[in-house]
Amino acid sequence: MAMTVTYNEESRQALFHRNNNMMMANKSMMRLSSGQKINSAGDAPSMFAVSEKMRERIRSLDQDELNVQNGSSMLTTAEGGVNHIVDVLHSMKTLAINSANDTNSDDERQVLQREYENHLKTINNVVFNTKFNGRILLDGRYDRPVSHSPANAANIVDSFRAGENATEITNPGTKTITNFGTFDLDKSFNGSNFSVKLDFSAMTADGSSYPDALHGKGFAILCSGCNQFINVVFDANKNVYQSTYNASPTTLNSEAREYVIGVKNVTDKSELPTAIFNGVAASMDKTESSFIIDKHDLGMKRDGNDIYFTKRDNLEMQFTNAIIETDTEPLTVENRETSALWIQDGTLAGQRIETYIKSFQTKDLKGEIFNDADIATLNSITDSTERAEYRKLLTKADNMTLDDVSLATREGSQVAIRVIDGALDYALDEQATLGTYINRLNYVDENIMTKSENLQHTDSSIRDTDIAKEMTKFARYNLLTQSAQFILAQANQLPGMALNLLRPESTSIA
Repeated sequence: MAMTVTYNEESRQALFHRNNNMMMANKSMMRLSSGQKINSAGDAPSMFAVSEKMRERIRSLDQDELNVQNGSSMLTTAEGGVNHIVDVLHSMKTLAINSANDTNSDDERQVLQREYENHLKTINNVVFNTKFNGRILLDGRYDRPVSHSPANAANIVDSFRAGENATEITNPGTKTITNFGTFDLDKSFNGSNFSVKLDFSAMTADGSSYPDALHGKGFAILCSGCNQFINVVFDANKNVYQSTYNASPTTLNSEAREYVIGVKNVTDKSELPTAIFNGVAASMDKTESSFIIDKHDLGMKRDGNDIYFTKRDNLEMQFTNAIIETDTEPLTVENRETSALWIQDGTLAGQRIETYIKSFQTKDLKGEIFNDADIATLNSITDSTERAEYRKLLTKADNMTLDDVSLATREGSQVAIRVIDGALDYALDEQATLGTYINRLNYVDENIMTKSENLQHTDSSIRDTDIAKEMTKFARYNLLTQSAQFILAQANQLPGMALNLLRPESTSIA
């Protein structure tokens, strides 16, 4: 190998290895001091990006966990208010049972009524003071929204057909009713002691489903021999046992009648004939399979699964596809706009839990009357007078809220007991619903914690330093750096050896 003074290859190689070893030792030192093997995107671009996404999701999950815990606290606050309202309702029922007993005088019942009224104020006070972060929770603003499609059933009586001894009249024409005008007749039948079968197979309900499509709709029965007409109106908010009979729906026609049939449980038009029969029977406290419902011996009959209108005279039975307007308030579609309480439990938009809390104001604390238990009790009463009295009690209770009842009389106290029972059913059902929300949030919280822990473990495997392994690397590169430093010093002396060759030999003359 040539010996030069202008170029030192050995020194350059020693310097290169020394710098490289020092750089690796510095990296190991940084990883050891930070505890992370990836400190910047330059260390491992793809893994750095994966880790950053994981860290973003971990931070989001931590906030989700806090959201769920705060949501659980909010619902627990609501549950506490409901618990107190339930306790007050129990006290109110005790007062009603006490007042129903004839050992109380009228004055004592008045005292019980005043105590009852104070309980009403207590409930409303709880409602408007049960708050979380300024939000009133129990006043109904977070109840489920109610939206019904407009009623649009049509061709209601088009499939009615002649039954026993009846003849269907072709092109029945029109019928004029004094003070009400002229109506196109859709169906008309005649005969002697005849019947008309109810059949709704031609009825349409475009764009809506049962029972909503039936709400407020119905048909009218007209008499060919007088001004009488009978409206049959469908109410989708009531069940069949809540059906009512109005003997005076208008002051313009003393012979007009109106039956409002509860069709809440009707899910198909094939169920409608039976619902009408049961509704008319319930409104008139009838238990027979055949009975008279109005003048001219107009009646109804059940024959197996078939339902008929019956008539015993020779007057035509006429039908229209729409009810005739009377003085009664038309049935309206209930729409209630409210909003849910959102609990964001996910890392993406739209990942939320929607919770609803009903209104606990005394005007809204109303349970279902004529429920299965009421109907079973009603059907078990064999005495017609007692049955009628019990149905009258249920009807009164059905039209009352906690604000309406009075303990001032024995009869009022009996109604109050049923109204308070309904309010208790309402409150206990919502109490259970709040409990299910809280349990769900507890499970969600546990799931979020598990997801966060798993992500942190994965991120740690990507980003965190293996201390033992990295210490081994540091020791290695530190030793190599010292070795390269020593070799560099030796290599730097090689040009000096070349200079020694240029130095002249000292000579002497003898």
